[in-house]
Amino acid sequence: MRANAFTAQPDHLRVEFARAGAAHYHYFWLRHHCPCCIHPTTDERILNPSAVPLDIQPERVTSVADGVALDWPDGHRSEFTSAWLAAHRYSTDDLYHNDAGPTEHIEVAYADIAADLVAACEKHLADRGAILVRHCALDTEALVARFAERGFAVRSTHFGYIEDLKTDNTTNDNTDQLGYTDAAVELHTDMPFIEVPPRYQILQCMTKAERGGDSMLADARQAALHLRDRDRHAFDMLTQTPVLFHRQQQKYESKVTFPILTFTDGEFAQARTSYFTFAPLAMPYDQMEQWYRAYQKFTRIIEDYQYSFLLEPGDFVLYDNFRMLHGRTSFAGARWMRGIYLDREAG
Repeated sequence: MRANAFTAQPDHLRVEFARAGAAHYHYFWLRHHCPCCIHPTTDERILNPSAVPLDIQPERVTSVADGVALDWPDGHRSEFTSAWLAAHRYSTDDLYHNDAGPTEHIEVAYADIAADLVAACEKHLADRGAILVRHCALDTEALVARFAERGFAVRSTHFGYIEDLKTDNTTNDNTDQLGYTDAAVELHTDMPFIEVPPRYQILQCMTKAERGGDSMLADARQAALHLRDRDRHAFDMLTQTPVLFHRQQQKYESKVTFPILTFTDGEFAQARTSYFTFAPLAMPYDQMEQWYRAYQKFTRIIEDYQYSFLLEPGDFVLYDNFRMLHGRTSFAGARWMRGIYLDREAG
């Protein structure tokens, strides 16, 4: 199996396999399983795992023909083929294997689902947390009407009824925030600073940027489950530690306190995170570093559950704001997206 990329993380190597998701390998595990550290006659391993420091890190990680090489501090070099790494990926990677990279799992053509658009969207929301619809023939108001027929209502916010996300916006209120600039916006959930954020959002492309402006989605539910099995302490930190979210703009302010992850009766309920609306964190001194470590581990894991794509005029993406993080790259030119928040009507 071919690997597309090798990424050196602080404590492990991340390997992204072509069409098979990503896997992670601790550096101490890689050093212990060095292919050349075997007896020349018996082919038995000669390196005792007790001799490998748990905090070992390679000095260099280099892609080589059909694999990767790691140069260790003592001068030793270990080389692994992509096929060997794929065959020995950890069991938790198998449990939470995700093929999020290709958008084929969330992407559909409007013509294929036009007859029952909302039902197709609901199925994708339940299965994948999002749907990317290409070449939609509906304008924004007609699209909203289709969802209204099936029990969805537009959620007005402090931005207004429908957002025009563009740098020269003159139609919305409270545009003094990152979404109305051409800057990159990293993965986040929308409106974590209110008690009950909107459940769903449609982003419809009206004009794409001249350069950049790629969209990103990432499945926080799968990442949270992965974290729970990989590092229970980190998981507990993010589900039990309250965080103050604070949005302060010239004409709007709201704040609320919640943990990053909420589980109800053992089941994922909601992710709530937005790096640009974190208030100064306040927790006991001996917990602060643990929280930062937990949050950084979660954000590293979520990279494996991320979709990246470019919206063209006529395309729209619909995602579950409780489950999916979203973001975009920086851009140049007159990029224009229309944003519509939706909730299900009561009853």
